[in-house]
Amino acid sequence: MASKRLVYFDRFINPVGEEALRQQPDEVEMVRLNSQDSKDRLWEAMAEAHGFYTLGRTMPDTEEMIQNSPNLLGIVSGLAGYDTINVPLCTEAGILVCNQTGMGNEPVAEHVTAAMLMLSHKTLLADRQLHARIERKQGELTGNDLQNKSVGIVGFGAIGSRVGEILSNAFNMRVLVYDPIMGDAEIVRRGGESVALDDLLKESDFVTIHVPLTDQTRGLIGEREYRLMKPTAFFVNAARGYLYDEQALE
Repeated sequence: MASKRLVYFDRFINPVGEEALRQQPDEVEMVRLNSQDSKDRLWEAMAEAHGFYTLGRTMPDTEEMIQNSPNLLGIVSGLAGYDTINVPLCTEAGILVCNQTGMGNEPVAEHVTAAMLMLSHKTLLADRQLHARIERKQGELTGNDLQNKSVGIVGFGAIGSRVGEILSNAFNMRVLVYDPIMGDAEIVRRGGESVALDDLLKESDFVTIHVPLTDQTRGLIGEREYRLMKPTAFFVNAARGYLYDEQALE
């Protein structure tokens, strides 16, 4: 019988980790649940579980988790973000909380770059009109180059700095950075130019957000910030939705 039980929903974000654990059947018992399973099924599995692996949306209420998991030693977020986990409550209960960084750096950075290209060159709009057989006037969907434009990056960690690296190298874009935690020297070392948030918003042709969701960053971008941006600027968010006020965009 395995000495430890790990419960998880649907899948591991990286199957290598799952396979490595499965090769140790005498040490770790893997219990896989479906995200559509009932809470009763979850608590049944957690009654003897020592670990829980979550991808954010599959994280139940932390207090309920603690109450129904008497043997729980650790909760692991398969993502960099862990805002769905009440860390202080886990700490009080003696439960270790871990997150995983680095795995999404390249795909998220490429996704953001693709979104900027799509917006600037009106690719998605052209595709939709083509499939809908909508006639257009010549030049109606002419886009703009990214070359020599300015990108404002809020949060210059692993993902934000990778976005800056791609855009600077591929399109010679000016990389403006707002990151109150990172020192100016490190921002420069990573290829950015440290500026105040208001200046970043005023000067950027694209603004992209790459910060974790915390009490300090919740609602970071709202109506006031949108009004500072150029009328022609694009706002790209590949981080948490609560970082910006979506209604103020309407």
